[in-house]
Amino acid sequence: MRSLSSTPAASQVTLFLPKDAIEPPWASRFALVRSRFRGIFFEQVVLPWLTRGEHLYSLCGPAPVVKRNQTLVMHDATTFRFPSAFRLVFVLWQRLMYTVLSRTAKRVLTVSSFSRAELASVLGVPQDRFEVAPCGADHIEPQLLTDSAEALPFERGSYALIVGNLAPHKNVSAAVAALADSEVPVAVVGGAGHVQHVLRGVQLEGRDNVRLLGRVDDEQLQQLYAAAAVLVAPSRYEGFCIPIIEAGRLGCPAVFATGSAMTEVAGEGGLAFDPDDVVQCVKLVKRLISEPALRERLGTQARANTDRFSWARTAQKIFAPEDVVDSDATPAPVRVLHVTDYLATGIRTAIIGYANAIRGQGVESWLLAQDQGKGYFEEVDECSPFVTTRIAPHGLLNLWRAIGSSVAEFRPDIVHLHSSRAGAAGRLRFGLKDKPVLVYTPHCFSFEMRDVHGLRRRLYWVAERVLARRTDAFVCVSPHEAGLARGLRSRADVVVMLNMFGSSFAAQHDSAMPLPVVEAAPARIRIVNVGRATPQKDPEMFAQIVAALRVDRCVEATWVGDGPEPGRCTLQTADITVTGWLAAREVPAALEGQTVYLHTSRWEGGPIALREAMEAGLPVVVRRNPAYEGYLPEEWQFDEVDEAARMIRLLAEEPARSQRVNEQFEVLAEQRKSGPDIVLATAYRRLLARSGRPPRHHDCLHVNTTATGYGGLNVEDARWTHRSFPS
Repeated sequence: MRSLSSTPAASQVTLFLPKDAIEPPWASRFALVRSRFRGIFFEQVVLPWLTRGEHLYSLCGPAPVVKRNQTLVMHDATTFRFPSAFRLVFVLWQRLMYTVLSRTAKRVLTVSSFSRAELASVLGVPQDRFEVAPCGADHIEPQLLTDSAEALPFERGSYALIVGNLAPHKNVSAAVAALADSEVPVAVVGGAGHVQHVLRGVQLEGRDNVRLLGRVDDEQLQQLYAAAAVLVAPSRYEGFCIPIIEAGRLGCPAVFATGSAMTEVAGEGGLAFDPDDVVQCVKLVKRLISEPALRERLGTQARANTDRFSWARTAQKIFAPEDVVDSDATPAPVRVLHVTDYLATGIRTAIIGYANAIRGQGVESWLLAQDQGKGYFEEVDECSPFVTTRIAPHGLLNLWRAIGSSVAEFRPDIVHLHSSRAGAAGRLRFGLKDKPVLVYTPHCFSFEMRDVHGLRRRLYWVAERVLARRTDAFVCVSPHEAGLARGLRSRADVVVMLNMFGSSFAAQHDSAMPLPVVEAAPARIRIVNVGRATPQKDPEMFAQIVAALRVDRCVEATWVGDGPEPGRCTLQTADITVTGWLAAREVPAALEGQTVYLHTSRWEGGPIALREAMEAGLPVVVRRNPAYEGYLPEEWQFDEVDEAARMIRLLAEEPARSQRVNEQFEVLAEQRKSGPDIVLATAYRRLLARSGRPPRHHDCLHVNTTATGYGGLNVEDARWTHRSFPS
């Protein structure tokens, strides 16, 4: 409303206030009507009477249940998800009010895509019932910030800041206790009246690294944001979390809990942790406090992230006419639902890499996966790029069912299927609501397998040929895979996109891609491979090459990963260390100090671990494979065990090692031109444009309504436009 008050439209707005409302300075720019009543009687009886025949804008959550001709904002579904945080009467009333108004009000808005999905789920209405009008950050004006006379609780840049109320689901007590025990300076703002009660389980006596500041004014809060090293947002559930963008506006990065809207809001301006893992929270906070370069980089990204959030654009969204508020409105994002039956190893890395690569490019990424017991949060690394994640029960039939329900609920523009099994389930899921564009990435076609009978491979090819007719596009991870897709003779688009995600090594260490660091000829050759110890990766050949080298050299060999008993037993019998599955963030450390990366796969799609080894400055020795045609030099590849052993001996010495590593960096630089950050978002938009319809969740305003908020202006109501993908 403050943003609207500075426009010419303010003179046409009537602001209705209850008896006890505090009148802000900007309210004088509107026509004011102050009632003699307050509370629920004003809200449910007086307000609908005063606005009879007019359109009412209710922006604070509560709204008159009997008023149909209104636009209201429902912020989140907290009373449904965490009812114990509120009084029972309030919970029952809120649920009744939201249930009725979600079905009767002319327009309903909420503040995030996460809240839209949550409200639709708990209220049992379609997601397209809600428009998204996010909160703004531009009420924080960094240029007006001055040094405050108020003393800071700790030295500038040395402390963590927690801001908000202290309800149990906010998880503040656990976060403060963990930070306090780790000797991290932490300041807590909010909950003045009951802060000691909420934190009664935290041993605060005698501690000088915890400050409970209670409520502070706006100016002091901005000073605290600007001086803090990091904002900690540990809440299990948030519909938006405005402190993240307030702090970001002042260059303060966030460490935030996953699982709610905070991932969507924080963008690239912070680091994430599982809300149940406060140990990880403490590690991230300590890292930001101790590494000024990382803090500055994330602070810059946090400041840039807040440009997405403008009260002016939100006012434009709510009140609609183009002449109300200047707005540089951007197109609606393309919503992509990624689907896989195996959220582990290379496919896991690829899907997370794709979503991360196109963040900020107008694409929302959602995930439906079967994680095979691997543990989603452990595998996602520090920050989830997905708006919402759904884990489906094990089994192909369960995945088939979950695809239908997820498409109906999330309403994606594009469904991106990963792997052969998920590709089959998705393309056999007939009758998907609104026919989203179906994109398929096989990550190595099943008919490429070399450990099955030729007849079976032929049957796989026939199945892919039939399913290709149900495919709108193949996104292939190598030129070889693209050639196989074209050979299926469908009308589907074929896009080549290499699995290049910048530098994984650099991303983990927050530095630029490492230059090759070459040591003198090592007395011991250290060989490493990453992956599943299955017939595809051929651990038997890996063991044979190690044995050939041990004839005349001292060799340490490591297999990073795990697999079925036969493969693991083959490696361990050959005195090769098998690490078991490591979290993604631990893999770069396993590559450090190695001499050569040995890749023995019999067939491949686009191996990510191979490129990660190259990025880490390791010379690679690769078994010849059609998948590498066109982008890995022939002289890097081998056919026989003795040939591989000869290449490894050569690369263990100088100058061959330095020369190879430099050549690899040159190849990587060229391949990045076909990475997902360059290719994928553009491909999604092109496919959506070919479908002949705009993003299905884009809010289109086009029905005239006279509103109390705009006495003489035409305000257009929101409607959804659906156009089916042409068959």
